[in-house]
Amino acid sequence: MPHNNTLYETVSHQTESAPYSLHYTKVQEDTAPALYLHWHNEMEFLLLLEGELLFHIEDRSFLLHSGDGIFIPPGLLHYATSNSSVPVSFRAFVFSPELICSSFDTLTYNTYLLPVMHNNLPYALALRSVIPWQETILHYLQQIFREETTDELYVRGISLLIWNELYQHHILT
Repeated sequence: MPHNNTLYETVSHQTESAPYSLHYTKVQEDTAPALYLHWHNEMEFLLLLEGELLFHIEDRSFLLHSGDGIFIPPGLLHYATSNSSVPVSFRAFVFSPELICSSFDTLTYNTYLLPVMHNNLPYALALRSVIPWQETILHYLQQIFREETTDELYVRGISLLIWNELYQHHILT
């Protein structure tokens, strides 16, 4: 999992009171890359609001259209290039695994998080609204972004619902 430390993203993904952050990014069509090459120890969900992105995670690529999302497991190099002639905008929800559960909660952590924390590339996933369980995750992400709340309990609750969908349909398979 360790990568070149020069590519480690130094932007904090936690607030003083919560183990997550919400970001909005708008990229003009002539900007390359749309998202710079980096990695971080947090997990990330990205929701593409407009445009197209070719999203790269390690050696895998995912073409995202407006309304699609992507799950980026922790510790993986990732970046995106614009694949459209219009501006691109996206929202990102970047969070510590501690938002889901503490590593001190051994059984829960080992069952639900450990697979994604180690050997994590297979769990990278583009989220499409045409797949019902993925549409549910996209809906939950929209709720988090719409509220832009600092209410950690609300965000944690929605995050657990997202994680349940991801676990039941993607991690267990």
